[in-house]
Amino acid sequence: MPVTDYFTIVNLTMPSSWIALIIAFVFAYIAVRLRFGKKEAEYLSDAFFYLLITWKVSVILVDFTTVIQSPLTILYFHGGVFGFYLGLVVVCVKFLVDKRKMKLRENTIFALFTGVVLTQSVYQVAMVILNDGDLIARIITCVGFIGYAAFFWFTSVKSIKWQVQHIVFFIAVHGFIASMQSISYLSTPLVTSISVSVFVGFVYFANSRKELNWRNNNE
Repeated sequence: MPVTDYFTIVNLTMPSSWIALIIAFVFAYIAVRLRFGKKEAEYLSDAFFYLLITWKVSVILVDFTTVIQSPLTILYFHGGVFGFYLGLVVVCVKFLVDKRKMKLRENTIFALFTGVVLTQSVYQVAMVILNDGDLIARIITCVGFIGYAAFFWFTSVKSIKWQVQHIVFFIAVHGFIASMQSISYLSTPLVTSISVSVFVGFVYFANSRKELNWRNNNE
């Protein structure tokens, strides 16, 4: 959903998308902690932190001259879409490094994908509530994301095959809803869903191949 409203909290004016993102992060953290435990929830919150910090500090890359002239610019601006995607890359690289160092438990990737699904779903519903827009698109967005989030929550299991099916379904649902909204089809939320889902699918595929090789070598 497009941003149509801004809100003032104390002396800070922020777009509705920021508020929706904060609500979504908090909801996802609580849900993941209830389902997977404290360690997975903390890893999810760390991922959110690295994403936001990279997005914020990346203003140095996209507007270096302004930052040099006025360093306080970092406090008020961010790296835009480029900075957000850079943040996603940082989070993915950190996950791969931690995975290689065996610092992650087996279900961490499942917990992270659960966090992504819930964050995206709550974010989209919050954007509908906080902004104006076409009634049909608003209804489709709420029904689609709430319905999929509930379906995912109650049917997702640790089976890799079933999780990969959820990844495909998640992309399909978000793609359909995006086609109903009055913004660019390849919006940042949709690209984020596709990118993270493909990354998670890649990790699942790599894990399944590694497990298959191990079994073949030990038979």
